[in-house]
Amino acid sequence: MLNKSQQAADEFYQSLIELLNGFDSRSTDKTEALIKEFTRGKEFTDITSLAYRLTPYIKEAREREYIAIQAVQKSESLRIQILTVSMSISVVIAITLAVTTSRVIAQPIETITQVAKVIKRTSNFALQVPVITSDEIGLLSTSFNELLQTVAEYIEKLSQNNQKLLAAEEALKVSYTELEAHVIERTSQLAQANQKLQVEVAERKQAELKLLHQAFYDALTGLPNRSFFMNRLTHVVNYSQLRPDYMFAVLFIDLDDFKFINDSLGHAYGDQLLLIVAQRIKDCLRTIDLPARLGGDEFTVLLEGISGVKDVIDVVEQLQESLSRKITLAGQEVFTKASIGIALSSTGYEQPEDLLRNADLAMYQAKAKENSSYQVFDSDMHVQVLVRLQLETALRQAIERKEFQIYYQPIVSLATGKLTGFEALLRWLHPQKGIISPEEFISVAQESGLIVKIDQWVLYEVCSQVKEWQERFSLKSVNPRESALTISVNLCNPQFSQSSLLSYVDQVLKRTKLDAQSLKLEITESVIMENGDKAILVLKEIRNLGIQLAIDDFGTGYSSLGRLHQFPINELKIDRTFVSGKNTSRVNLEIVETIIILSKKLGISVTAEGIETEEQLAFLKKMKCEYGQGYFFSKPLDKSAAENLIAVGYQW
Repeated sequence: MLNKSQQAADEFYQSLIELLNGFDSRSTDKTEALIKEFTRGKEFTDITSLAYRLTPYIKEAREREYIAIQAVQKSESLRIQILTVSMSISVVIAITLAVTTSRVIAQPIETITQVAKVIKRTSNFALQVPVITSDEIGLLSTSFNELLQTVAEYIEKLSQNNQKLLAAEEALKVSYTELEAHVIERTSQLAQANQKLQVEVAERKQAELKLLHQAFYDALTGLPNRSFFMNRLTHVVNYSQLRPDYMFAVLFIDLDDFKFINDSLGHAYGDQLLLIVAQRIKDCLRTIDLPARLGGDEFTVLLEGISGVKDVIDVVEQLQESLSRKITLAGQEVFTKASIGIALSSTGYEQPEDLLRNADLAMYQAKAKENSSYQVFDSDMHVQVLVRLQLETALRQAIERKEFQIYYQPIVSLATGKLTGFEALLRWLHPQKGIISPEEFISVAQESGLIVKIDQWVLYEVCSQVKEWQERFSLKSVNPRESALTISVNLCNPQFSQSSLLSYVDQVLKRTKLDAQSLKLEITESVIMENGDKAILVLKEIRNLGIQLAIDDFGTGYSSLGRLHQFPINELKIDRTFVSGKNTSRVNLEIVETIIILSKKLGISVTAEGIETEEQLAFLKKMKCEYGQGYFFSKPLDKSAAENLIAVGYQW
């Protein structure tokens, strides 16, 4: 019946679904008719009836279901209680097992712990843990003992290594101490060496600066020297070639009376004079101008950036005015003047040496004037320079070609009128110009240094000649201290200053076999004064050879009469300017008389030069002058004429 009711209900619902799917305005009526038809049917009535009959069974089923649920809940509660009791029992069992087990395990572990504490406190790794069982606990104790043994061995090795390290450290400390001491000592040595080196470097720098200063500055005045001046002049010349409008000038300054002051007061005061002159020169210049000292009493000045010759003349006149003012030396007032030569850049120069040379030549032109003055170099002077160069060249050729000839001027005894000797006088037999007197070439020969060769030739020739005459004419002197025939030879300053003079003279005497008493060397006052104390030494050495010495042209120089007695001389020769001339002044005659008296006081002989008249001869005889020479007796003679004079034994 349930199946039929279920089937009827399914058909009803199926019809209802189809009806709803095709629902429209007419379907409502169908649905309503369908529902009515279903409820009125038998199936619906059966279903309803069945439902009422099943209701009690359903209620009973629900009550049984509730009871079953209560039983299940009780069973679950019981199960939970059983689990709880089981867990409690398990805990009790576990605790019981743990206590039992801890007694077996904890005791060995506690023993290990105690041993470890003792080792920690005593560091005694030789201790051992007793091994009670052979199980895992025993194995643990055995392993702990082995570990202790390993650690003990390691500590022993470590101790040994530590001892070695301590020994090494001690040795290192000793080495470090020794090294530190060595380093300190070495550092001290290096510091001392460094300090010494610094001192040496400082001294070297000072020495270099000193050498540099000495190389470029004058030691006395502190002015730049020739090297410094020429370097600066070279720079200016090169600059002027790039700038043709740049003008400059070179001044060459020479003190006129310096030698007289230096010889009279001494070299120390001469140096003071040079210092004052140097300062006065600097005071007259601008800061861009360069003063310098070349040597002796020679100074130069480089004037830069001038506008013309007027600027130069203004400076030169200021210099001359400043240098002419009085100077007090050794309590004495002295005066000095300067001759100044000027070379202008406008003349056109390529070499700085040419400027200095031309300024020097201009200075000599200025010095040739009577009063100290200045002179500007011009082209005429250049021509003179060329003439001088030609003359020097000709002189060199004359020496090679033997163009010189010796003339002999007789020297006569004024008491007897007899010939006593000759003075050798040089003449140049020029192939084109004929005979040239020494006045025309001797200065060039001295400046060029050729005079030394010429004088050496003259000395040898005249010594040979006199020796020949003595032997040929059997000349003998009544007085054994005097020579039967003497020869007088002039010594110039260049030859007198030669260190080889003595050896050469001695060599000539030996080669010619001439008696030293027959040779008389004549030296001017200026030669003696220019060489100072050295001249006295040289003169003494000459006298030691037995050679006679005479001061030539006496009275024209600046020799100190107070020092005349120090000179080892045999004779004074009165200069011709005091003797010759038709109208010889009374003053000159008094000077001649004074010189003769002085010579007698000094015990030396006197020869008067330039005797031309009987009156002059008579005056000299009256003054007891011993010897004389001049045109009154004879002009200079060549070799043949001199031989004839000797041969006839002429007597005046």
